Amino acid sequence: MTKSIIKKYLQFVSKYPKRLITLTLISLLVLSSGLVHFHSKNDVRIWFEADDPKLDTLNFLEKTFGNDETLVIVAHLPEGAKGDIFAPEYMKIIHDLTEEAWQIPQVLRVESITNTNHVSSVDNDINVEPLIGDNLEANFLKERKEIALNDNSITGYLVDEKARLALIFAHLIPSNVQKLRYRDIIADTRALITKHSGDTPLEFHLTGKASLNHAFEEVSMSDVRLIMPLLFLLIISYLFYVFRSFKAMILPFFVVITTVTATLGLGFWLGIHFSAILAILPVILVAIGIADSVHILVNFFQFRGQGSDVNEAVEKTIHKNFVPTFLTSFSTSVGLFSLMTTQLVPIQHLGLLAGIGCLLAWLFTMFLLIPIVKLIDYKIPPIFFEEKTNKEVNQGQRTLPSWAYQQLAKWKIPIIIIFFAASLISIYEARNITTNADPDSYFSDDSKIAKANEVVKQYIGGSAGPELILEAGGPDKAKDPAFLKKVSAFNDWLRSLEPVNNTVSILDILKKMNQVLNSDNPEYYRIPDTQEQVAQYLFLYTLSLPPGMDINDRISLDYSSTRISLLWTVYDTTNWAIYRDKIKAKAKELGLKLTIAGKANVFQDMIDYVVGTFIRSIIMAMIFVSLCLMVFFRSIKIGLVSLLPNVMPLTFGAATMAIFDMDLNLGTSLVASVCLGIAVDDTIHFLANYFKYQEAGESQKDIITTIFRYTGSALVITTFILSSAFGLYVFGDFLPNVNFGILCSVTLLSALVVDLVFLPAFLMVFDRKEKVKSSDSLVTEA
Repeated sequence: MTKSIIKKYLQFVSKYPKRLITLTLISLLVLSSGLVHFHSKNDVRIWFEADDPKLDTLNFLEKTFGNDETLVIVAHLPEGAKGDIFAPEYMKIIHDLTEEAWQIPQVLRVESITNTNHVSSVDNDINVEPLIGDNLEANFLKERKEIALNDNSITGYLVDEKARLALIFAHLIPSNVQKLRYRDIIADTRALITKHSGDTPLEFHLTGKASLNHAFEEVSMSDVRLIMPLLFLLIISYLFYVFRSFKAMILPFFVVITTVTATLGLGFWLGIHFSAILAILPVILVAIGIADSVHILVNFFQFRGQGSDVNEAVEKTIHKNFVPTFLTSFSTSVGLFSLMTTQLVPIQHLGLLAGIGCLLAWLFTMFLLIPIVKLIDYKIPPIFFEEKTNKEVNQGQRTLPSWAYQQLAKWKIPIIIIFFAASLISIYEARNITTNADPDSYFSDDSKIAKANEVVKQYIGGSAGPELILEAGGPDKAKDPAFLKKVSAFNDWLRSLEPVNNTVSILDILKKMNQVLNSDNPEYYRIPDTQEQVAQYLFLYTLSLPPGMDINDRISLDYSSTRISLLWTVYDTTNWAIYRDKIKAKAKELGLKLTIAGKANVFQDMIDYVVGTFIRSIIMAMIFVSLCLMVFFRSIKIGLVSLLPNVMPLTFGAATMAIFDMDLNLGTSLVASVCLGIAVDDTIHFLANYFKYQEAGESQKDIITTIFRYTGSALVITTFILSSAFGLYVFGDFLPNVNFGILCSVTLLSALVVDLVFLPAFLMVFDRKEKVKSSDSLVTEA
């Protein structure tokens, strides 16, 4: 059947090459036109299906209290600068930034040290006014500094205790009401900061959830812009090395470009949005897509160099490569498609498009590159004539494969023992791998968001954390002093936790109102005693508030629940889970009904899906790849045994993670499936040749020596380009992708060593010369 397909394909290529090129280019044009629908999205919701229960608490929070997303402008007075934040010249900048930030589109509310509400009593009347407002006189600011630094609801929230740093919180509209345009919000904010930077020594940074979401897009796109030119330069260098001809290297490069554009275009046609994880797709496609076209052209020029005309060279090339290249492309796509079993939507998209792109690369090679080669009389690169005529060089090349076989035959048992021992040790080391879904750790230390977070952490602690919703049991129940006193005790306990620098709630307002209305007696800084007092205090307070500064973000409209925003320095998943459990236990102890919500908490919940992605994808990839091998070799035993050289490199990659403290996160969870799909290609090439020559009656020594001589060099070059391509991510700033690239490089290089050292040694010991059923699929590649 395979021979029949190849025959029909050759007939069609010979008869209608121009028609085939035209149809392929039309298809390419249709697919690539989807690029006009490019759009990116980096909100936390993109990671989950719309009906995912993990979004329920987030939806409840936004429906009841609004969005918990903030854009935080950090104004920092560096060491050595005179004065402090409360100096008139600095406070004016903070005041102006606060006022003008209200005009940024999709900003709902702005709060800073200048406009935070200060409650006082004037002639026995309650007075609620901005802490600083428009008064920037030095003595007034000195007085207000004293008030602010002695107010535990302000220090550690809007200003640090040394008055060297101030935070301006811009709260955004709910994301379930309108799609947030993070790029525009950040651009407008940066323009605003630039306007006020001038000659001031103040340093400005942007942080907060909105800045984090934009950083995902900004950093991933920056990585693509940096890495893709380097990758193309690497590919050009590689192709020139192989062909020693500028003209000859154009076609493989063209196939790669068409594969990437067609795949991305198809993705955007399907409504898939660009995300930080999808930024690794072009590198995957370029690395994989180059292999088929290079194999085709190398063989074509080899046959031409040996005297075949164009038609004969094309026919020989197709017979030699059609099935192996399809099988390797198919097996690779299977490994990539296994990523679709995850519950994380962007990874589903990556698996889908990478798998499709792998198959598209093969189709473009067969239906575009081959017809072009047939129509254009390419000048044969001199190197392919040299391979034919320089017998001394060819003879010299045979010494290394023979020596390699002799060494493997001599040390085959120790080699097998060493590799199995290394695998067991790697599995043991892998126990130390930790899981982490901390988005703040996803960026390099040189990135803007990382620098901003470090400054805030150094002076204040954290500018964000989980949102705690405490339900009182019905409408108006949140006014009940008994409930509020429990919440107050809970809030005091929260503030006592080591990583917590502050909390934001309605409690401080109620306590301050109670104190002020009782002759400003500090003993009355507590929750009022009656529900009527609570209701009156809230009413009086809201009457004095300026537009946009209401308390509906802290207590629900029907007064059935209240909200505490936790500001802390807990970022890693392990400690987040520990403290989350402690918080739940304390709430239960106090008899409070607690819901932990917020986008940061949803992100931490993602770790279950990350682990699930790793486990499910690798299991599915191993199952389907092993089935492919069984079908390919028509032997269950050989199919299972051939998994060994593909699983071993994964254990080495896991050990690398443990040794270098790489977390299991969004990037590293993809490595196993991607590398298993790619690494199996080398195994297929090696075993296909091995069993073909065995069927022909050759000795094991001649078989392995021949494979080393021809296939081995191809595997080395292919692995070099793959590992180099993935290794380019070491220059990136998005650490999940950086670690993904590093681990892919290590794993693929390990796979090459396993295939060229362990696999032949293993076959020398355990191959009982089982006869594989004759199959025209066992076609080899030189």
